[in-house]
Amino acid sequence: MDPLNLYSVDYFVGGTVAGGYVDYGVDEPLHRRNAVDRLRRVADAGLEPPGRLVEIGAGYAFFLDEARRLGWEIAGTDISSYARARAAQLHIDLAAELVEVPGPADVLAAFQVLEHIVDPFAALASGVELVRRGGLVIVETWDRGHWMARALGRRWQQVSPPAVIHLFTAAGVEHLAARVGLVDVVIRATPKYVSLGAVAGQVATDRPRLKPPLERLRSSKLGRRSIKYGFGDLVTLTAHKA
Repeated sequence: MDPLNLYSVDYFVGGTVAGGYVDYGVDEPLHRRNAVDRLRRVADAGLEPPGRLVEIGAGYAFFLDEARRLGWEIAGTDISSYARARAAQLHIDLAAELVEVPGPADVLAAFQVLEHIVDPFAALASGVELVRRGGLVIVETWDRGHWMARALGRRWQQVSPPAVIHLFTAAGVEHLAARVGLVDVVIRATPKYVSLGAVAGQVATDRPRLKPPLERLRSSKLGRRSIKYGFGDLVTLTAHKA
């Protein structure tokens, strides 16, 4: 499937695309909470504003907006015209492709995006070219080598083609980082906050018989409750450009 067609409004709203969302925007408070945690990891790795931060696959640009609040100069990309339009509501103009983003950057960020890209090596290499020497690269992705991924097999929640094209192991993403010239690589398990409604929506996409009760949960007050996902199969890599 053409990615330009895949990442339309239907990916972000409606819950009809495997791996997509029932309503990405309704969980904005949680996306911003996760963004603050991600910016804390950037600071822990030794990078703080002022400086320039570029994000690949920025979506609605909640992370970039939180970075801007801290004093970062921001830029980002997203292949989805719908996501770019939503980001524009925050007065953030995302580029469609990385070649449209000028350098240099102090930080390059890619959160749960490399697994969606046809050639993740080329995308990461292009991003690293923008980064100044000694700058930081932070990548968040899923670890298919984790015990839960191995135990669940095809039932693991990240097995969701055509949206997810690649599934990495922690060792695999470390090797990818080394190939593009990154050093001081650190990989840690990463928790994140999700809503019960978002979880119910993703489960309902693959299980039609459960769709009615799960949709009731999604639209209920309980569905807006957040939970901390921390099983360890989501990991964050931080590294510096040599």
